[in-house]
Amino acid sequence: MKKDKTTILVLGFISLLITGFAFSNSADAAESLIYVSPASLTKNVGDLFDISVKVNSAGEKICAVEGTLVFNNLTCQNITISGDLDIQVATTPTCSSPHFLIGIKTCTTSDRILLTVSVKAESAGISAAKFSGVDIIGEGISISSASIGGSYTLVSPTVPTSPVCICDSWQDQTCGADSCSSDQLLQTRVCAPSGCDLESQCNDDQSCSPSPSSETTGSVLSATTSAESSEGKTSTIKLFLIIIGILCAVGLVFIGVKKLRVVPKKK
Repeated sequence: MKKDKTTILVLGFISLLITGFAFSNSADAAESLIYVSPASLTKNVGDLFDISVKVNSAGEKICAVEGTLVFNNLTCQNITISGDLDIQVATTPTCSSPHFLIGIKTCTTSDRILLTVSVKAESAGISAAKFSGVDIIGEGISISSASIGGSYTLVSPTVPTSPVCICDSWQDQTCGADSCSSDQLLQTRVCAPSGCDLESQCNDDQSCSPSPSSETTGSVLSATTSAESSEGKTSTIKLFLIIIGILCAVGLVFIGVKKLRVVPKKK
């Protein structure tokens, strides 16, 4: 009989321990808290992104929430209060002073968004947004100081590298082809990958320059012919004038002789 009583006492004690342990876990699981959402992200250095501050009531009645935002390797750009009509702000947080005291009309057992914060990713590494001095207040009493922050991985943006370009040697084509002028030689080549470098060019080349043939020679011949023609005309005019002069002289002599024959001799 005594043995049975001992067994009952031991079992009862074990039951109490198990019940207490379960109750303790249940109480911990039901604790209300504030947290940052999203809890994790990967961003490039210099990126701007938004995070939210939310309250999880865990079924408890919450009437106000107080705390201070703490940023690590993040720069606060702007803090916006939730547009929820039940939100009443007693202390408005700013980037220079991120302390907040926010009330909730008639209290609530629902989860709420309290704030939205715009932040800038600073240097590569791990960054965080967390809380200090958290106080979650129920109906006249503090019910929790729990909080969960956000942790973010910041990486340096990848700088695109230029592709390695391999080109053939330049090949001569024709003068004046494509967009080249008449005294330029078109040259082409093939590059891989395609378009990574110039694949055509216009190059000044003596072979494209017009030879001093037809036009120049023609001009010289024309000038020479013109000069010769002019000189011939001058010689003809001179000869013509000489002949006229000679004829005039002969005519004068003839007239003089005739007059002498007509004059009578004196007796």
